[in-house]
Amino acid sequence: MARDELHIGVGVPKQAAVEINQWVHDQKWPEGTEIEDIEEYHITMLFLQGEGSSKHREDDWTHDRHAVTVKGIKEFPPSEEREGLHPIVLLVEGETLQGHHNELVDDAEDKGLEVGEYTRDKYTPHITIAYGPSLPDGVEPPTITFETEESSVSDAREEDEKVSSWRLAGREWICPECNRGEWDHGENQDDPMYCPNCGSDENHNKEIAMY
Repeated sequence: MARDELHIGVGVPKQAAVEINQWVHDQKWPEGTEIEDIEEYHITMLFLQGEGSSKHREDDWTHDRHAVTVKGIKEFPPSEEREGLHPIVLLVEGETLQGHHNELVDDAEDKGLEVGEYTRDKYTPHITIAYGPSLPDGVEPPTITFETEESSVSDAREEDEKVSSWRLAGREWICPECNRGEWDHGENQDDPMYCPNCGSDENHNKEIAMY
Protein backbone atom coordinates (compact mmCIF):
# COMPACT_ATOMS: atom_id res chain seq x y z
CA MET A 1 0.00 0.00 0.00
CA ALA A 2 1.29 3.45 -0.93
CA ARG A 3 1.89 6.01 1.80
CA ASP A 4 -0.43 8.98 2.12
CA GLU A 5 2.17 11.64 1.39
CA LEU A 6 3.31 14.12 -1.21
CA HIS A 7 6.93 14.99 -1.94
CA ILE A 8 8.16 17.64 -4.36
CA GLY A 9 11.91 17.91 -4.82
CA VAL A 10 14.66 19.08 -7.12
CA GLY A 11 17.31 16.64 -8.26
CA VAL A 12 21.06 17.23 -8.19
CA PRO A 13 22.47 17.14 -11.75
CA LYS A 14 25.02 14.59 -12.88
CA GLN A 15 28.28 16.52 -12.51
CA ALA A 16 27.41 18.02 -9.12
CA ALA A 17 26.15 14.69 -7.79
CA VAL A 18 29.38 12.93 -8.75
CA GLU A 19 31.48 15.70 -7.16
CA ILE A 20 29.48 15.49 -3.93
CA ASN A 21 29.63 11.69 -3.91
CA GLN A 22 33.39 11.67 -4.43
CA TRP A 23 33.80 14.14 -1.57
CA VAL A 24 31.61 11.94 0.65
CA HIS A 25 33.74 8.88 -0.04
CA ASP A 26 36.92 10.83 0.74
CA GLN A 27 35.78 11.53 4.32
CA LYS A 28 36.60 9.39 7.37
CA TRP A 29 33.13 8.59 8.67
CA PRO A 30 32.50 7.12 12.15
CA GLU A 31 31.86 3.39 12.33
CA GLY A 32 28.23 2.56 11.62
CA THR A 33 27.69 5.38 9.11
CA GLU A 34 25.45 4.49 6.18
CA ILE A 35 26.36 6.44 3.03
CA GLU A 36 23.38 7.61 0.99
CA ASP A 37 23.23 6.34 -2.60
CA ILE A 38 24.07 8.96 -5.20
CA GLU A 39 20.72 8.59 -6.99
CA GLU A 40 18.96 9.70 -3.79
CA TYR A 41 20.52 13.18 -3.81
CA HIS A 42 17.80 15.83 -3.90
CA ILE A 43 16.55 18.98 -2.19
CA THR A 44 13.04 18.73 -0.80
CA MET A 45 10.83 21.67 -1.73
CA LEU A 46 7.62 20.42 -0.09
CA PHE A 47 6.73 17.34 1.97
CA LEU A 48 3.18 16.60 3.13
CA GLN A 49 1.84 13.62 5.08
CA GLY A 50 -1.72 12.50 5.78
CA GLU A 51 -4.95 14.37 5.19
CA GLY A 52 -5.25 12.81 1.73
CA SER A 53 -2.10 14.53 0.49
CA SER A 54 -1.31 11.68 -1.91
CA LYS A 55 -4.48 12.48 -3.85
CA HIS A 56 -2.91 15.78 -4.92
CA ARG A 57 0.14 14.31 -6.66
CA GLU A 58 -1.33 15.04 -10.09
CA ASP A 59 -2.31 18.62 -9.26
CA ASP A 60 -0.82 21.56 -11.16
CA TRP A 61 2.10 22.43 -8.83
CA THR A 62 4.61 25.16 -9.68
CA HIS A 63 7.95 23.73 -10.86
CA ASP A 64 11.29 25.47 -11.25
CA ARG A 65 15.08 25.14 -11.25
CA HIS A 66 17.39 26.84 -8.76
CA ALA A 67 20.99 28.02 -8.61
CA VAL A 68 22.34 26.76 -5.29
CA THR A 69 25.59 26.68 -3.33
CA VAL A 70 26.61 24.23 -0.61
CA LYS A 71 27.17 26.38 2.49
CA GLY A 72 27.58 23.95 5.39
CA ILE A 73 27.25 20.47 6.85
CA LYS A 74 25.07 19.44 9.77
CA GLU A 75 23.68 16.44 11.62
CA PHE A 76 19.92 16.45 12.18
CA PRO A 77 18.21 14.82 15.18
CA PRO A 78 18.26 10.99 15.14
CA SER A 79 15.85 9.22 12.79
CA GLU A 80 13.59 6.48 14.14
CA GLU A 81 13.37 5.00 10.65
CA ARG A 82 17.18 4.64 10.63
CA GLU A 83 17.43 3.09 14.10
CA GLY A 84 18.58 6.29 15.78
CA LEU A 85 21.20 7.33 13.23
CA HIS A 86 21.46 11.05 12.51
CA PRO A 87 20.75 12.31 8.99
CA ILE A 88 23.97 13.98 7.81
CA VAL A 89 23.14 16.77 5.41
CA LEU A 90 24.78 19.41 3.26
CA LEU A 91 23.05 22.74 3.78
CA VAL A 92 22.41 24.68 0.58
CA GLU A 93 21.37 28.22 -0.20
CA GLY A 94 19.94 29.92 -3.26
CA GLU A 95 18.09 33.16 -3.89
CA THR A 96 14.96 31.49 -5.29
CA LEU A 97 14.64 28.41 -3.03
CA GLN A 98 12.64 30.04 -0.24
CA GLY A 99 10.25 31.80 -2.61
CA HIS A 100 9.48 28.58 -4.47
CA HIS A 101 8.99 26.72 -1.20
CA ASN A 102 6.64 29.41 0.13
CA GLU A 103 4.61 29.33 -3.10
CA LEU A 104 4.18 25.54 -2.80
CA VAL A 105 3.16 25.91 0.84
CA ASP A 106 0.59 28.56 -0.09
CA ASP A 107 -0.82 26.27 -2.80
CA ALA A 108 -1.01 23.35 -0.36
CA GLU A 109 -2.85 25.45 2.23
CA ASP A 110 -5.28 26.67 -0.46
CA LYS A 111 -6.07 23.00 -1.07
CA GLY A 112 -6.82 22.54 2.63
CA LEU A 113 -3.71 20.43 3.30
CA GLU A 114 -1.73 20.39 6.54
CA VAL A 115 1.76 21.68 5.75
CA GLY A 116 3.53 20.67 8.96
CA GLU A 117 6.04 22.39 11.23
CA TYR A 118 9.19 22.62 9.10
CA THR A 119 7.91 25.09 6.52
CA ARG A 120 8.31 28.80 5.73
CA ASP A 121 10.86 30.31 8.17
CA LYS A 122 11.70 26.81 9.49
CA TYR A 123 12.44 25.46 6.01
CA THR A 124 16.05 24.26 5.79
CA PRO A 125 17.03 23.26 2.23
CA HIS A 126 19.57 20.44 2.28
CA ILE A 127 20.93 17.33 0.58
CA THR A 128 21.07 14.19 2.73
CA ILE A 129 24.41 12.41 2.14
CA ALA A 130 24.54 9.86 4.97
CA TYR A 131 23.04 8.52 8.19
CA GLY A 132 25.45 8.07 11.06
CA PRO A 133 26.19 8.38 14.77
CA SER A 134 27.89 11.77 14.32
CA LEU A 135 29.86 14.01 11.98
CA PRO A 136 33.53 13.25 11.30
CA ASP A 137 35.90 15.37 13.39
CA GLY A 138 36.83 18.64 11.72
CA VAL A 139 34.85 17.97 8.54
CA GLU A 140 34.34 20.91 6.17
CA PRO A 141 31.69 20.92 3.42
CA PRO A 142 32.67 20.77 -0.25
CA THR A 143 32.69 24.00 -2.26
CA ILE A 144 30.12 23.35 -4.97
CA THR A 145 27.69 25.63 -6.85
CA PHE A 146 25.25 24.23 -9.40
CA GLU A 147 21.84 24.59 -11.02
CA THR A 148 19.35 21.97 -9.91
CA GLU A 149 17.18 19.87 -12.16
CA GLU A 150 13.59 21.06 -12.52
CA SER A 151 11.43 20.18 -9.54
CA SER A 152 9.04 17.26 -9.82
CA VAL A 153 6.59 15.23 -7.77
CA SER A 154 8.24 12.03 -6.56
CA ASP A 155 6.74 8.62 -7.19
CA ALA A 156 4.50 7.29 -4.43
CA ARG A 157 6.40 5.15 -1.91
CA GLU A 158 5.18 1.90 -0.46
CA GLU A 159 4.81 1.48 3.30
CA ASP A 160 7.94 -0.66 3.59
CA GLU A 161 10.23 1.68 1.65
CA LYS A 162 12.93 3.53 3.56
CA VAL A 163 12.14 7.12 4.42
CA SER A 164 14.84 8.66 2.22
CA SER A 165 13.88 6.85 -0.98
CA TRP A 166 12.51 9.49 -3.37
CA ARG A 167 12.29 8.52 -7.02
CA LEU A 168 12.94 11.58 -9.15
CA ALA A 169 13.21 11.52 -12.92
CA GLY A 170 16.37 11.47 -15.03
CA ARG A 171 18.75 9.26 -13.05
CA GLU A 172 19.64 6.81 -15.81
CA TRP A 173 23.30 7.89 -15.66
CA ILE A 174 23.90 6.24 -12.27
CA CYS A 175 25.88 2.97 -12.26
CA PRO A 176 23.85 0.32 -10.39
CA GLU A 177 26.97 -1.63 -9.41
CA CYS A 178 28.82 0.98 -7.35
CA ASN A 179 26.29 3.84 -7.14
CA ARG A 180 29.16 6.26 -7.79
CA GLY A 181 30.26 6.18 -11.41
CA GLU A 182 28.72 8.14 -14.25
CA TRP A 183 27.92 5.98 -17.27
CA ASP A 184 29.84 7.04 -20.34
CA HIS A 185 31.02 5.80 -23.71
CA GLY A 186 34.60 4.88 -24.48
CA GLU A 187 36.60 6.81 -27.05
CA ASN A 188 34.03 5.83 -29.69
CA GLN A 189 30.38 6.84 -29.22
CA ASP A 190 29.40 3.47 -30.69
CA ASP A 191 31.12 1.64 -27.83
CA PRO A 192 28.92 0.23 -25.03
CA MET A 193 28.24 2.48 -22.05
CA TYR A 194 30.47 1.70 -19.07
CA CYS A 195 31.28 2.96 -15.56
CA PRO A 196 34.82 4.36 -15.26
CA ASN A 197 34.63 3.98 -11.47
CA CYS A 198 34.05 0.20 -11.23
CA GLY A 199 34.28 -0.98 -14.84
CA SER A 200 30.71 -2.27 -15.06
CA ASP A 201 29.20 -2.06 -18.54
CA GLU A 202 25.72 -2.26 -20.00
CA ASN A 203 26.43 -5.59 -21.71
CA HIS A 204 26.34 -7.55 -18.44
CA ASN A 205 24.17 -5.27 -16.33
CA LYS A 206 21.15 -3.63 -17.94
CA GLU A 207 19.41 -2.67 -14.68
CA ILE A 208 20.45 0.96 -14.59
CA ALA A 209 18.82 2.88 -11.74
CA MET A 210 16.05 5.11 -13.10
CA TYR A 211 15.77 7.42 -10.10
